[in-house]
Amino acid sequence: MNDRFKFRVWFDGRFIYKSLCDSNVYTEDNKCICLANTLPADLPWEQCTGLKDKTGRLIYVGDILQDCEQKIKVVFDEERHCFMFEYQHTRAYKPISCLDVLDGDFEIIGNIHTDKKLLDFS
Repeated sequence: MNDRFKFRVWFDGRFIYKSLCDSNVYTEDNKCICLANTLPADLPWEQCTGLKDKTGRLIYVGDILQDCEQKIKVVFDEERHCFMFEYQHTRAYKPISCLDVLDGDFEIIGNIHTDKKLLDFS
């Protein structure tokens, strides 16, 4: 579950990554690009859930998943302090548990930054 302490942010047209254990910021292919404190302070960092989709990719807040029935957006509920699935068609929210992902057929098909057309949650 150490992956839960990984974060990403959409910055300058790409994702950059950091962890709580490291003050550096990395590109997706793990190249160090700068120190985290040199970035704007108000960036909206998205936390990793610590879970993986069916292909083994880490699931982050802001990811768009597909299960056999519908598309789902991963969000963090500030009030409940937990990761949630937001279902596209029912507009229902459900806390994410490890069993949801292990028992489900979820696959990351995009994210809210580069694939906005996949979902209409407005």
